[in-house]
Amino acid sequence: MYSHDSISAVFSKFKNAQQANHLELNILLTTFNKNLVDLFMQEGFIRGYKIIFNNQGKIQIKVLLKYFYNKPAINSLTRVSTPGIQTYLKAKDLYKYSSGPRGLYTLILSTDLGLITDTQAKKLKMGGKIIGFIS
Repeated sequence: MYSHDSISAVFSKFKNAQQANHLELNILLTTFNKNLVDLFMQEGFIRGYKIIFNNQGKIQIKVLLKYFYNKPAINSLTRVSTPGIQTYLKAKDLYKYSSGPRGLYTLILSTDLGLITDTQAKKLKMGGKIIGFIS
């Protein structure tokens, strides 16, 4: 049985592009990808992004990757919830699993409000599905 996990594919594209020291990366425009890129922009992990049309007429997001002293801004990008195993976190449990306002990593949560970080979830006192974490 074939199963395609588009979130893991996007995470892999980010990791591979930064490992190869690429300055930009193109990903397919979907609502999730747009929200994810907005979150990365908000948290300062990327320089910016543009919506573009590729040669085949598909709409893509061109992400401008960020580096500090030739090291990628995104050190680690790990998927937690997979299509087969969903991992949820209640609002009261956020303090156990998050690493503080500017800790070692940032949790990416999917909530009713869309994608938010663990810091935003604490302020809003809401939990959600853990998509992954980034550092």
